[in-house]
Formats: sequence, structure tokens, C-alpha cells
Amino acid sequence: MKKFAMVAAAIAIGLPASAQFLVPIGTGSTLNTTTSYPAPYGNYWWGSRDQYVILASELTAAGVLPGPINSLAFDCVTANPVGLNNFTLGAGLTTATNASVWIAGVPTVFSSPNYVPAAGQIPHVFSAPLIWDGVSNVVVETCFNNASFTTNCIFNQSATSFVSARNYHADAAGVCGNPLQSVTPPNQRPNMLFDVGAISSPQFQTNQAKLSLKVNNTNGTAYVPTSVTQPIYACTPVVPVTGSITLNTTLLGSNWDVAVSPLPLVPSGLTLVDGQIVNMNLGGPIFFVNGAFASPFPSFPGATSFGFTSPFSFSAATDFSVQSVAIDLTAASTLRVSQATEYHAISAPPLTTIAGPTADTVGTLINVAALPYCFASSIPFYGVNYTQFYVQSNGRVTFGTSNTSALPTTAAAITAPASVGFWTDLNPALAGPGGLGSVNVTSPAPGLVSVNYNNVPYAGEPTTANSYQITFDATTGVVSLTGLNGIMPNPQTLLAGGDAQWLGICRGSLGSNDSAGNTTFAPGGSGSPSALTHTWRDYYLQVALGAGRTSSLVAGVGSILFIPSLTVPGNYDFQSF
Repeated sequence: MKKFAMVAAAIAIGLPASAQFLVPIGTGSTLNTTTSYPAPYGNYWWGSRDQYVILASELTAAGVLPGPINSLAFDCVTANPVGLNNFTLGAGLTTATNASVWIAGVPTVFSSPNYVPAAGQIPHVFSAPLIWDGVSNVVVETCFNNASFTTNCIFNQSATSFVSARNYHADAAGVCGNPLQSVTPPNQRPNMLFDVGAISSPQFQTNQAKLSLKVNNTNGTAYVPTSVTQPIYACTPVVPVTGSITLNTTLLGSNWDVAVSPLPLVPSGLTLVDGQIVNMNLGGPIFFVNGAFASPFPSFPGATSFGFTSPFSFSAATDFSVQSVAIDLTAASTLRVSQATEYHAISAPPLTTIAGPTADTVGTLINVAALPYCFASSIPFYGVNYTQFYVQSNGRVTFGTSNTSALPTTAAAITAPASVGFWTDLNPALAGPGGLGSVNVTSPAPGLVSVNYNNVPYAGEPTTANSYQITFDATTGVVSLTGLNGIMPNPQTLLAGGDAQWLGICRGSLGSNDSAGNTTFAPGGSGSPSALTHTWRDYYLQVALGAGRTSSLVAGVGSILFIPSLTVPGNYDFQSF
């Protein structure tokens, strides 16, 4: 370390305040899922309205000085490139210290009739700068309203010590003016990147023409630390992460090294006489990949540059910082320094997709304990922990050892295995208007198992395309039916007599009493069971009623949550939206 420190002589630091600076607010690596919030570009529901509060103390801690805020970018890791209709972004000053209630009158500073999200930190350039006074807190609001749903974009997010986010989402029009709130993590906020007019300190070294270093091909800027995060799936067996460090230089024949430290990067660090910044934490242990300037770069006849890539693989959580340095006799400090990068390998559950039934009137067995979900060996359902379940082509999930794919009747429901779903005559082998129907099982988030019906037509009705999800929370026991707006009316044109439909949840052969009759899951409705044997279901007999669908879906229900009941243990309360 002596040679590194001796050559990197300390010089005064400082950057001109008249420049434009990119300042991160939030550097966490928590990820939402394709179905969870907060998510500024969240299209798992038709529309989504979000507000985020950034405290003045957070801006000050990030080095922001009073002055203009010119743009804002969210840290989008995985984008869903579907247009967001009438997308708006608002930003303003506020005295509110949290997002516990909606903040009124947030000025719109960016709008697009059809904004298509992209991965990365894509700035929303404000129509007029927001002038921060150095004292007020800042509120950011996003909203859009589509007429259909897909999935949410995934964002890097950070935990906060206060209620920093508020969200409302619904499969309906008028979301942007709705005063309600949906259930979201209130102390979690998407990371943001502000373009500001002045900062109080210099930031981070950038790559340069003579010497550059990238981890997983990631570039940084002078004001945002480069950070790479990858998940390790700590299952059995462990699924490791792989990546590479790439170095390029034109300093052929010069001595060089790559410094690696287990400590995080530091802003400003040590500034050399020619303005380069050492962002390695010199107060901690430093390891050299090449042995303290032990070797020169190769010099090949006729070559003007040299580059190499070093692969790596980790099977356990790992953190390190890396920065390269080389001798350059033309530099005032006699050094050339690359950008610095933080790398984090973190443990995370895998997002595994398992194929469900592909033919008509069949069921696919899923063994929960054998799935690489890393968090649950069983799923609780009506007070019983099941280690396996069947995904039925006919729209429902059944539990136990019996694989029944019969068509729905109330008598069959209370004598068959316990089940949940939209039970009707579906056929995933048919090609619907959006392509071949499919059924699969995924893990949208830790503790969740989701059965997804994608574009599955009614049997004999290839002009229909039904999509919805059945999700089990192994931690809370909540069972949910979501995306029900994707269920189409059965036209009943090709099948004599049509197909019955059974929407809901049932104890089945565990002991069910169907005498309570039909339940219409009205929007905003809820209910509690009268007894352990109570069954929640909406039944539609098309032989008698003709083409269409159950009353709940006609009423506009998009989601139904079945929540373990506190009044009747072993049964479920319901909420519908």
C-alpha cells in the first residue's frame, strides 16, 4: 500500500458549483417484484398513483445545495416495455414530513401520452426546474392509467426510517384522482437520481481513455458511485453468480495494478493534482490483483491498446470495491486512475418457472418441498400444511393426493379435494387470440407461490383468452385471486349448453357446507364465515343463464383476497376489489 499512497499525493479537492450534478437519493438494493409495490411504472394493475417524500436532511446528506433540480430518474433494473397512458411526474416542495396522507397540488413537471419504460436510470427532464430552498422537503408523484394490465417494472429500492411512500392501484379508470391507498411497504422507496445545480463535495472517479475498469460492463459517472448487485440463490444446490472484471488501457509497457477492498467506496476520497479521484477506502485493508505494480502492461508490436477480462464466481454473499491504477509519466500525478466500483453478491430466492398442464382436462402435480423456492416446504390451506398440489387445466388448484379435473358443480365442489380458483372448462392447448395458452407456476417474491393462467381459452372457444393468477403466501396464509379482469365472458357459440363457472375457495372433502348459497364478491366487498364449513363461491350455470360469466366478474371485481379468519379459525375472511 506504501507505493500507492506515496504516488497519490494529497491535493485540495473541489468541483465548480455551476456544473450539473447527478446525485443519488437511496442506494439500497431491495427489489420489488413484478406484482408488488411501490413501483413507479407498475402495470400489474391498470393504473397506479404513487407519492414519495424526500426529506431536506436526505438531500443535504447527499451533498445537494439550494438551487435547481432539473430532472429525476428512477433506478429501473428490469423494465416492462409497455406504454403507460397519460404518464405524469410531479415534483414540488412540501412541509409534510412523511407520505401518510396524499399531498395535494403537486405540480406536474413531466408528462407523456404513452411513456414506455426502459431499464437503467432514464431521466425525466422537468419542464421547469424545481428550485429547492435548502429547507423544505420534496414530494414526487407519478401516475398513469391504462385499460389493461401486464407486470410491474422492477426497481432498486431503499428502506427509510419514516413513511416515505404512498400508493393506490386499481383495475379501473380514474386512478390518478383517487384518494384511497393500497397496501404497500410504507417505509420503502424507489431509489432516485436527481440532476441538481450545486453540490457540496466532489463525487466519484470516471473511466477515462487511457485506463478503464468495468465490473459486469457497468459504467459510472462523476457523481454517482458505480454499484453492481447480483443475487445468489441459496437453494439446494446453491445457484452461484458469475461475472467479470474488464480492464482496458493504452498505457502499454506501464506498471499497473487493480486494488480490491472489502470496504465500501468513499465520496471524494483522495484527489490527485490532475483532478483524478481515488475512491478506494485507504483506511482499510487493500489487496492487489497484480501484486503492487509488480508487472507492466504487455507491449505488442503495432498494438495501441491492451485489455483483459477476468471472470469470477461466488456461492456466498460477497462485498468488495475495486479500482485500477497505472503509471502514466504524462500525468501530473504520474498516475492514471480508473473508475471505482462496488460489487455485492446477495442471497435471494430464485424466480423459478415451472410448466403446468398443457392439455385439456388434466392436472399437473407440484411438489412444494422439491421446488427451489428456498423459503417454504409446505403451503397452508384451510388449516392443513400441504407439501403438494395439483394445477388443473380447468382453472383451479386442488390440494391433497387426489387429482380430479372434473367440471364444476356445487356437489362436486364439496366432495372433491380442497380447491381455489376460477373453475370452468378451460383448455390451455387451444390457441387464443394472443397466441398459445399456457399455465405455469412461479415465485413472484419470497414466501409466495403463484399459479398463472395466461391466455387460456374456454374449451371449444378459441376466440377467448383468459388470464389471471392464484397466489399462496406461505408466511401469512393469505390466498389471492388477482388479475380477474383478464377473464372474458364465455361466448357459448361452439359448445352446446355452455360451461358452468365456479369462482372462489372451498374446503371440499375436508367438510364443506354449501347451504350458504352464492356469494357475489362485489368491488370493495368483504365477508366473514359463519362456520368452519362455510364455502365462499360465486356459481354461474350457463345451461340456464346462457353466455357470460359469474356475477362478481360482471360487477368488475379484479382481485379477491382470502385471509385466515380470526373469528372462525381454519376458514377465511374475504376482501374483494
